Amino acid sequence: MFAINDNIALDLLETLPTLKKSIPSDIKVIGFDDSSIARHCYPKLSSVRQDTQKIADLAVASLINRIDQVHKNIEPVKLIVRASTS
Repeated sequence: MFAINDNIALDLLETLPTLKKSIPSDIKVIGFDDSSIARHCYPKLSSVRQDTQKIADLAVASLINRIDQVHKNIEPVKLIVRASTS
């Protein structure tokens, strides 16, 4: 089972044995966040870790790019050549 976060996964680790389900033999449990709780529960919880700093940096860069594009919205032009330049 894949939980949306480690806290929900911890609830699964506590509840599944009451339903006579063995972890990980019967059901495998994975959390998300890799919080400290994942290392201190039993069984120790597998969890997805994400680089939140990198995600934040990418989000900020994306916003800056969108802002910059708004300010650089240049309407295309066409030169009409007439007698003053020919």
